[in-house]
Amino acid sequence: MVLDGHIKENNVVLMVSLDGAQLYASKQSNCWMYIWVIINLAPNKRYQKIHVCPGGFIPGPNKPQNLDSFLTIGMHHLAALQNEGLAIWDASRDAHFISDIHLLYTTADGPGLVYWDSMVGHSGKNSHYYPALLKLQQCAPSSGHPDIQVFKIPPGGSNEYAENLHLLLDKNKTLTVPHCMTSDIMHIARNLSDLNISLWHGTMDCGPSDDVDRWDWAILKD
Repeated sequence: MVLDGHIKENNVVLMVSLDGAQLYASKQSNCWMYIWVIINLAPNKRYQKIHVCPGGFIPGPNKPQNLDSFLTIGMHHLAALQNEGLAIWDASRDAHFISDIHLLYTTADGPGLVYWDSMVGHSGKNSHYYPALLKLQQCAPSSGHPDIQVFKIPPGGSNEYAENLHLLLDKNKTLTVPHCMTSDIMHIARNLSDLNISLWHGTMDCGPSDDVDRWDWAILKD
């Protein structure tokens, strides 16, 4: 977007992050919220509480059935700013200008991403679903595809879906679908580290047909 000339010096680049929140100990997430992160700020500043902009709060205790009804308000406001521009006065330069607002990423953890992209997520109709690039030794008949080269994955998403999305947001000020939908660095670092540590220590719960003692990767198991 920068190389194409869409993002200019005085423009604002945003990332929106959605997550469930556990307000009380020993309980599951009982509310949801989303925040706006200003990518223009340096990485050591953009995630500080003073610079994070609250977007919305979705009360619990149950998971939201129609999260779009809560996200629409923030997205409608973003669409208005993309259409009209954001008037800014820079006191340090005593300058007034109109800034274009760009949405770079819509982020969440794995389960939360389904609220952005409406995909099946990590749990399908009958069992858990995990995307795999390498062909498994034992898999369902319909999943026996050959190995997939990660750098040769065809573009995903629907053209009609992308066109409908651009009716709401300016396509020159928003990263295209599905490239804009991803996990944020907080969830990637925290969730993957917890997952790997439990696998290496052999402390992760497994099914009755599995046995932790047969896990070759549990190299840190006592």
